[in-house]
Amino acid sequence: MTDGTIKKHIWAKTFTSVIGAMLVASLVFSAIVAAAGEAFKSSPVYTYLSYGISSVALLVALAIVKFGFKAEIKPLFKVPQKKYFLALPLIAAGCFFAFSNLNILFVKFLSLFGYAEETAVLPEFSPLTFTVLFFAICLLPAILEEILFRGLIAMDLSFIGVIRSALLSGALFAFYHFSPAKTLYQFVLGFIFALVALKSGSVIPGTILHFINNLVVLILCFAAPEWNGFTGGALAVSVVCGLILLAVGLYIIMKPNRTDNTIEKQKTSDNRLIDGLFKA
Repeated sequence: MTDGTIKKHIWAKTFTSVIGAMLVASLVFSAIVAAAGEAFKSSPVYTYLSYGISSVALLVALAIVKFGFKAEIKPLFKVPQKKYFLALPLIAAGCFFAFSNLNILFVKFLSLFGYAEETAVLPEFSPLTFTVLFFAICLLPAILEEILFRGLIAMDLSFIGVIRSALLSGALFAFYHFSPAKTLYQFVLGFIFALVALKSGSVIPGTILHFINNLVVLILCFAAPEWNGFTGGALAVSVVCGLILLAVGLYIIMKPNRTDNTIEKQKTSDNRLIDGLFKA
């Protein structure tokens, strides 16, 4: 992001636009459901709208930021070094095997205090259903959320340091989803996706990573709807292996290169320390 963009505090305007658009979209969706009646909730169209309405809101927010606040979008899509793409399978596998299982345990912990997670019920599988949900759950959220949260928020906050920017944008990402059961999960994913964007200087790797994560979730919902994570020894092995894969993937993206100009531009007190550890 340019210095001019940072001075405009585009990150705050972006987040405000996202939340505002989501609130309006939620009100519109509620009005549609109320007008259609209870029977509408059991139709596939209800499911399509419930997932697609957030993408519509994000598109509106992006339009506001782009045309209203004159944010620069094109620079976010520069092609980064190959190492960032090579790290994606490791990070994707690590996030799935480690954090999806830990999130299931977190939901069970919340249930001890009376919290009951609302379970999404998808329509029966069909080519049409999968295609619609592919766009509504996998493709559009991956592109739009990466542009808004990692490109316009995390990168705009990079002047406070890579780690702090990733932490703050991860917290905003979790708040945006507003799901108690997935608060920690969304925060961790938001933090990791932000690291990828900040170190690569592009939203392209994070978009691919985000897309893979959402696609795996969608496939599991259809292929194994009753699956509720690993248990016993398999759970421990899954988490440990996932953390190892994630650590290797993050090492690849965090390890500085002499030719990586993005690192030099973003160095502040916190990531200088990290770079020093890797160089030691």
